[in-house]
Amino acid sequence: MTKLLISCALAAITFTSAPQALKAADTDGQCPLLNATLRGTYMVNGGGTVLGVGPVTAVGTITYDGKGNSVNTFTVSMNGAISRGVTVTGPYTVKRDCTGSLAQSDGTNYDMVVAPDGSTVFWIETDVGTVVSGTEVRFRHSSELTESRNRDAVKIPLGGAAIERVNVGRRTRYRPSQVDLTHSRQASYFFL
Repeated sequence: MTKLLISCALAAITFTSAPQALKAADTDGQCPLLNATLRGTYMVNGGGTVLGVGPVTAVGTITYDGKGNSVNTFTVSMNGAISRGVTVTGPYTVKRDCTGSLAQSDGTNYDMVVAPDGSTVFWIETDVGTVVSGTEVRFRHSSELTESRNRDAVKIPLGGAAIERVNVGRRTRYRPSQVDLTHSRQASYFFL
């Protein structure tokens, strides 16, 4: 009976730990490009509190080179004192699990989580005495935005009834009777 209980306990441990072992063996991860996941210029917005100073908020841009280097230029308000054109540089790392870190030349340090496609970064400052966090969103070229809008519009089920309920004559130069629903680009203009 004791052997049976020990065997069952070992089997339960084995089955419980197997998923973690398989997950640990996963070498692909969500961000297999590592530092190359971040490449391009991002809009940065963040804020919070610096103990002993007061509220802080900042807005600006950060550029990642895809090789572990960054340049960050921003405007900051610290307890109402405004500083414009502040520029700092620093190395960054992105791990396979899409977590990462950034150390900037002004002595500030950050932990971050990166979207697998590199489009968005959520960060938090990790220095003692700070409660500051924010978001970065990659700039997109206007041609990418147009293509994205049209691609998304294709996913919207379009039918004559949906078009008839929209007063198209006021919003665009098209008339409902002239809309060719077989060409989604033309129909997508009504939903932008």
